[in-house]
Amino acid sequence: AADSSGNGNTGTLNNGPMWVTVKIGNWALDFNGTNNYVVINPSSSINNLGPVTYAAWVNLAAAPAGFNDITQKRRQSFALSNSVSPASLNFFVSLSTTNLSARCSNAIQLNTWTHVAVTWNNLVGASAVVNFFVNGIQCPTIFSNTGAGSTLGDSTNNLAIGSYFNATAEFFNGNIDDVRICHLGDLAQAPH
Repeated sequence: AADSSGNGNTGTLNNGPMWVTVKIGNWALDFNGTNNYVVINPSSSINNLGPVTYAAWVNLAAAPAGFNDITQKRRQSFALSNSVSPASLNFFVSLSTTNLSARCSNAIQLNTWTHVAVTWNNLVGASAVVNFFVNGIQCPTIFSNTGAGSTLGDSTNNLAIGSYFNATAEFFNGNIDDVRICHLGDLAQAPH
């Protein structure tokens, strides 16, 4: 999977995600929800991000049984889950004391291309700000926990698209297109 940002974050397709008709650009990837994923090696442009924005186009094929990761890199996860039927956006940050966990209260529909995004200000506790957007409209954030402690480094961990960072679980079932990861206010120049 090519990186059009110029940062060299080219992804390697694993276990055969299929190229399908497009939403943005020329192609999207179809993930089977079982073992397909893309892995991107650690890079200074995607290591230890914060404040950060994650964005992608998704087309969910089936309601998740648990979590379906859009992107995951050891300490940060942007995923869909079954918190709201059929699916909701979730964001997690691994911290030294208590992890930050938040979700969007709006439902993500099945078999519909949807633009999803999350921003995080890189703060925890009462100062934590996580904002979710569905098709460009901000949706209410519900915190399970605002987190405590310091962020954990991820400079030696791969970034995964469509699964957990070590490709053992949380496989995405559907299409993902035009993934962008950037510093909070730089979405137009995002690595993607």
